Amino acid sequence: MTTILIVETDGKIIERMVKWLSKYNVLVANSAKDAFSLLSRYPDIGLIITQQFIEGMELDMFVAKIHQIDKKIYVIVSSSAKPSEKLQRGFRAMNIDASVYKPFNARQLTSLLSYILTEHPKRSLLELNIV
Repeated sequence: MTTILIVETDGKIIERMVKWLSKYNVLVANSAKDAFSLLSRYPDIGLIITQQFIEGMELDMFVAKIHQIDKKIYVIVSSSAKPSEKLQRGFRAMNIDASVYKPFNARQLTSLLSYILTEHPKRSLLELNIV
């Protein structure tokens, strides 16, 4: 089973996501440093859901470092920004696999994860965005 790493600082969002993803092994980090510590200890992490603004590192550097560790790890960014084509182009340039926009619900998140983990061929840049 794929382990999912959530990188988030909002306790309420963390609580909801952990509940929604209860059928998966879920780990939580509050910063880039914590995320990389968990990545080194849990090699079965296959998907990361990260907030757009990460404590300790810019998003582009965070994603690049993840892919240096393992190019097969899927990265989903959760953003509170208003969805736009410019934002999507930026995410694609960073090799982010998908984005989800706050506030999102359990059905949106679990549908996206199900699609990514069962149907999405790695690195073909997912055009599915949950709004």
